[in-house]
Amino acid sequence: MGPETRQQLHEWRCTSDVHAVVDEAVNRSMARGVELTDQSAPLMVLWAILRWETNLAVAVLKHLGVAPRAVEDDVDRMLLSMTYPRKDPPRMVYIVGREQTDYVTRVIDAGYTEANGLNHSWVGTEHLLLAVVRSPPRALIPKVDVYQLSPNAIEKAIRSFLGTA
Repeated sequence: MGPETRQQLHEWRCTSDVHAVVDEAVNRSMARGVELTDQSAPLMVLWAILRWETNLAVAVLKHLGVAPRAVEDDVDRMLLSMTYPRKDPPRMVYIVGREQTDYVTRVIDAGYTEANGLNHSWVGTEHLLLAVVRSPPRALIPKVDVYQLSPNAIEKAIRSFLGTA
């Protein structure tokens, strides 16, 4: 993640969990050979949230009766279908360019919008989860239905956890 992205996260008052999730999403996309696009970036962010087990987004999913590990496995399978095969690993260098990190920034921006909608002065993993579910990438739409995830249910759970119900 470049300095411009870090500055944006700071300006949006992102929690340390969000910083960690963004780093993990970008780093893992490079390691896995997944190009960050409008479809893969939300999945990488969601995958990173689910890997980071001690955050409010995971607690919200559990509260809604959703097994985070099951969602993580489903997202992992989706990401595997987006992985580019590496035929010559020693010579192939995968660099995340600014245009690719912009896709991750769009997910964070959507989280910022969700935070504002809840009258929160910070952006946390719960807001990223809400943003991804509100506008899921095509591959995730069937799973949002299977797990019965709705923006309204997630908002209600967030408010309940934070005592603003």
